[in-house]
Amino acid sequence: MIRRFCFILFFAPFAAAAPLLAQSSSTKPAAKPPAQGTRRVVSNPLNDLLEQARAAIERNDFQAALAPLQKFLAEKDDFAYADFQLGYVYTALKQPKDARAEYEKAIALDPKMSEAQLNLGILLLESDPASAVAPLTKAVELLPTQTRPRFLLGAAQEHSGNFTSAAKSFEAALALDPKDLDTTLHLAQLYYNQKRPADAETKFRAALELQPDLPAALLGLAQSLDIQKKPEATEAYQDYLKTQPNDPAAKERLARSLVAQNQFDAAEALLGPDQPGATPTLDTLKLRADIQIGQKKWDAAAVTLKQAVALAPQDAKMRGGLGRVYMQLHDYKNAELELKNAVRLDHPARSPFSTPLPKSKNLPPALGSSAHSATINCNRLSPPWTPTRNFWNSTRTKIRTRFGRRSSAASS
Repeated sequence: MIRRFCFILFFAPFAAAAPLLAQSSSTKPAAKPPAQGTRRVVSNPLNDLLEQARAAIERNDFQAALAPLQKFLAEKDDFAYADFQLGYVYTALKQPKDARAEYEKAIALDPKMSEAQLNLGILLLESDPASAVAPLTKAVELLPTQTRPRFLLGAAQEHSGNFTSAAKSFEAALALDPKDLDTTLHLAQLYYNQKRPADAETKFRAALELQPDLPAALLGLAQSLDIQKKPEATEAYQDYLKTQPNDPAAKERLARSLVAQNQFDAAEALLGPDQPGATPTLDTLKLRADIQIGQKKWDAAAVTLKQAVALAPQDAKMRGGLGRVYMQLHDYKNAELELKNAVRLDHPARSPFSTPLPKSKNLPPALGSSAHSATINCNRLSPPWTPTRNFWNSTRTKIRTRFGRRSSAASS
């Protein structure tokens, strides 16, 4: 009888997830009797061709394996194992169309050849994940006690947009092997992307129990806690940054978490000074302004917000924040200008004060509330009301009265 040898395709996204199959008889399940026509005694010349191909594959000389397999199939075209081997060789030679055709021939001859079903699914996983679902589903049926086919099926389903089925496949794989790190981490990321942060948190913690310093799990846990607004997010980001200290996005998220806890000095220290010659992003400017406002550094906050407004002149919240900072600096002329711009941008087709404005003892962060919270109070007004000169004169008087500079509307 011909000794059967099996290989499996590797490709970048799932290289770690697809170990060699059937490397030894001790690692694969007991084989069922093959379908008629898939294994049979052949004459020595044909047997020699398969042996030549096997030897070439074992030394990774895939080009040398082509000729003997093609000669064999020219003589015997109903032997599924030879088609499977040729499919593997084409895969290694980066000829996916030819590989797919050979795997499909092998499956047509022997639908229960689990290796062919699995390799075909892996081959299609990157280029056509929807088509990979069917052979991988069959591989799961043929290999019910193995986790890898379920993991790969979940990946195909996820890439095809069927997230519910993908989660079930990953969960089924973990039911077989709860300590499978790849599947645990992948399921956690799937939960997070599907806006299930509590479930994601549980799986990221499970991944960290298996590998405590895994950066992807540390970051995922921090993000899951952050989106749930849990205070533990701060420590989680700090743990992640110990392993990846040069991740600017994580630093910003940690700084925002510190701002939310009124730890403004710590947030400033984390961001550090502006880098000479570097162009800050809009999000970075917003964050730095919030820190400076929390520290009551009004001059610095005004400079930062002016930079942000220059990048996004149509942002009503930033203009409202800048207006409130100007009021703290007693620069009422610019405060009035920015507040007018803010309400104009926020509701261009309606009254700028069509809803009651909130009262606040302390000014909120410049970017964390509506431009309407401009320390001005007025009643609900129905559109299409337009503010008059008398309205603005009255408004200026209220602003100046609030900040201790009483003057008449006429003197303004």
